[in-house]
Amino acid sequence: MSWVFAPAGNACVAVTMTAARQIPAHRAPTHPRLLTRLPRRGFPAASSPRWVIASAFARATSRDGRLTESRHTHDWYIACLDLTRMLLQMTLQSFVASADLAIAISIAALSVSALRSGRRPHRMRSWLFFALGSMTLVVHSAFGTLGAGQAETADLFELLTLALFATGFVLLYGADREQLRSIETRAELDATTGLLNRQAFRDLVGAHLRRPRGGPSAVAVVDLDGFKAVNDSRGHPAGDEVLGLVATAIRANLRAQDLASRYGGDEFVVFLADCPVEGALRIMERIRTVVASVTAASGSTVTASVGLALSASGDELDDLIRSADRALLFAKRSGKDQLLVAERV
Repeated sequence: MSWVFAPAGNACVAVTMTAARQIPAHRAPTHPRLLTRLPRRGFPAASSPRWVIASAFARATSRDGRLTESRHTHDWYIACLDLTRMLLQMTLQSFVASADLAIAISIAALSVSALRSGRRPHRMRSWLFFALGSMTLVVHSAFGTLGAGQAETADLFELLTLALFATGFVLLYGADREQLRSIETRAELDATTGLLNRQAFRDLVGAHLRRPRGGPSAVAVVDLDGFKAVNDSRGHPAGDEVLGLVATAIRANLRAQDLASRYGGDEFVVFLADCPVEGALRIMERIRTVVASVTAASGSTVTASVGLALSASGDELDDLIRSADRALLFAKRSGKDQLLVAERV
């Protein structure tokens, strides 16, 4: 019904304001004949806004431009004003109801969106926001039925409402950002080992090599000896288990600034950032030893052959990997399960 009441209310207000501007300031609120002839009981005070506006209507609609002195006429105009106010209040209440409905739909949509992420922290945050929003709607509806005497309480509630919604939106924004970071992280990792995939490794190492020179760095290529036999005899699940053990051994022995990747099949590539040759040899030798130990404990006879290449100024990642591959080939031909350092060409 608001589409009917709103134009009527607006028209009444416009007429009221136009008529009120026609009343001389010294006559409108204190007309002597009106004050003496009209009874006060059950009638607005002469100084009230409704009295002034009703008098304006009376004068504007009289034939000779003078104030109408009939009490019934003023009662009629005041009744019209009360009706207009009621219609306006109904219109505003309908707007409030529509706003409440819109808020409810928004809360539901945001909560469903967050709940679909499927992760427990996100579900907790979305349920919290949904609970706060639901409470807000219930209390807001209750306050909508109160009179003007509760204005201060209503103002306080409006501030609390804004605070609750701000908190909820921040929580949902954080959940979305966390979800995006999780998706980006999963896209960069190898599903079997949890190490960087090939492309992510190349991007990160390439960015490091392009930075202003720090200390020397190294690239190591690790290839598993006897891995094909595990796949053939025990199946791919056993092979995946071995790959996971090797990845764990590599991660456990790297520093925070180092990077590791499953480069393909049973081949791993390690980048040792700002690491002198002695440190690189020590790290990769430890990894080779641990790989043999953990795979033997799992019932597999898998070892690791390692080729190591040291970087110089202007080296590209592909050049370092080729050098490490040559050293790895010599290590395999020389009996496997050993570490060799590539010579600079």
